[in-house]
Amino acid sequence: MLHRILTPMVVAALAFVAVIAAGILYVQPAKADGWSGCYGGVSAGYNALVADDSSFGVNGPGVGVLAGCDIERGRFVLGPWVEYGWAWLDDNGSNIDSKGWGAGGRAGVLVTPQTLVFASLGWTQLDFGSDSADGLVFGGGGELDLGSNLFLRTEYRYTHLTSDDMDDASVQSGRMAVIYKFNWNPTDLVSGKPLK
Repeated sequence: MLHRILTPMVVAALAFVAVIAAGILYVQPAKADGWSGCYGGVSAGYNALVADDSSFGVNGPGVGVLAGCDIERGRFVLGPWVEYGWAWLDDNGSNIDSKGWGAGGRAGVLVTPQTLVFASLGWTQLDFGSDSADGLVFGGGGELDLGSNLFLRTEYRYTHLTSDDMDDASVQSGRMAVIYKFNWNPTDLVSGKPLK
């Protein structure tokens, strides 16, 4: 059963290495403020739920939609994010449909002009059928600028859940996302530039 809990971590680790390697090998002309802007995207990944230190078999795939804004300053990128997702978990043959939302922020550093490594922190609320829980979510990952406003993100997340029905519960997830960044820079509001 332990391999099921490790699956999200392995998926995220392999995807992270692939994104970082691609970012180092993939060369495109650097662009000013290439990471600044608001974005939307879709994600897919794998999740594992551990509740009461015993439910190692509850795991399954998930999908989601996400949005946020980034501001680039030198080699640093930071900004808020929001997301909504669905997951289909298998509990030893019983299906658990879950859904939830999250919001938070991230901060990262550009290791190349096209490759960002970041850490994220936020809050999430998840519904598991008739049960619900919320809690702190944190994680990290990498993101690759593919050009033409497209980005590829990989991320590992750990969520510590609190509820009346689940003691010491957590969710681990590994995910990848395809993101489209709009030609609108949030710093334009401060500088008074017209929106594109």
